Amino acid sequence: QSIERTTTSSCVIVMDFKENIRIGGSPVETGNNFFEKTQVSVLRFAVHYRESDQSLHTQYFDYFSDVLSHDTSFVIDCITKLLSLCQGFMKLVFEYHGKNIIDSHFGVLSRWFSEGEATQNIYTIDDLINFFREKANQNYININTSIMNFDIYSRTQCRQNIHKLCIDNFKSYQSFVWINNKLYASTLSTLIDTDYMEINYKMKSIKDNRKTKYALKKQILNTEVQVVIGVKSRQILETRIRLSDT
Repeated sequence: QSIERTTTSSCVIVMDFKENIRIGGSPVETGNNFFEKTQVSVLRFAVHYRESDQSLHTQYFDYFSDVLSHDTSFVIDCITKLLSLCQGFMKLVFEYHGKNIIDSHFGVLSRWFSEGEATQNIYTIDDLINFFREKANQNYININTSIMNFDIYSRTQCRQNIHKLCIDNFKSYQSFVWINNKLYASTLSTLIDTDYMEINYKMKSIKDNRKTKYALKKQILNTEVQVVIGVKSRQILETRIRLSDT
């Protein structure tokens, strides 16, 4: 309902983390390759907005990272990057719950990744992003503005403190707006200004003792070590790949 009520001066953002992608595979791989794949976090934003002709549009922004801690620092840093791209039409941001449009597009990424790993080597995040960009260009070739955007998120510094916003009856509200250092809330998920009321809040700060989790770096195998897979098995796998491409 909030999406349908967007105007040319507002938008609705839906966000969610995807199940981590495991890169490091290839069409032909050894047992070590399979069990030593590197995990990659994926945070996606779907931005719903209207053009001047009142037509509703959606753009997707995916952030890939070797940071495996899906915490507020990850989200805040990526939102900051997103807002720097969306300046000019950003007004209100709402949280979305349950199944949504993000889930269907996560399915698209998973399908693309399975197709890519079966035909080419995807060892790094750069390889992954370049492949997704190629797939997006192939599938949305007739669209002038790219609706799928891919970027890398890297954490430059550790968070020292956790800042908590304390609000009475927090669960009773569905929408929040921050205007001129004042917090407004509504019991509805709405874009109508009159549905909001100013509420009191407190800020608390505590020391953050958590450690950021990073994906393990894939070890480079010694090329002088004999490959685990035998000659005949390799020939069979290569034949399967050749036949599947015909």
